[in-house]
Amino acid sequence: MTDDAPPQPARYGFFRLLLPLIGMFGIAAAWVLLAIWRDSMLSAFAFVVAIDLVLMVRLARLPRGTARGAIAAGGTLLAIVIANGWLMAARVGLLLGMMPWEGISLMGPGFAWTLAQLANDGRDLACYIAAIALAGWWGR
Repeated sequence: MTDDAPPQPARYGFFRLLLPLIGMFGIAAAWVLLAIWRDSMLSAFAFVVAIDLVLMVRLARLPRGTARGAIAAGGTLLAIVIANGWLMAARVGLLLGMMPWEGISLMGPGFAWTLAQLANDGRDLACYIAAIALAGWWGR
């Protein structure tokens, strides 16, 4: 007996979206560790973030289309924001003689925004925007 019914299309379930979410936090943590080690912002690492999120949405077998590209681009944007916030908190923590992760409790959104504006220049923002656009394009 053969079943000639077409396969059901893939859906956006919680577990399918969990893989890009885990990938987003993991690559943001790797970015922060590498940036602290190199003592720079490493804005070009945003392209690695974009590639990671594109791979994660494909590994999660999300349906092709603009929604998958939007998930990859949105995940890249969130990873950039999270990495910048963690990096600012780590630098403040280190300057105050604390462990890098202890600086997170000192950071508010306004303080993190001010420090991120001081640390990022136009080249960094261009890398971030290009990485988000490429993640959206490649993620489709």
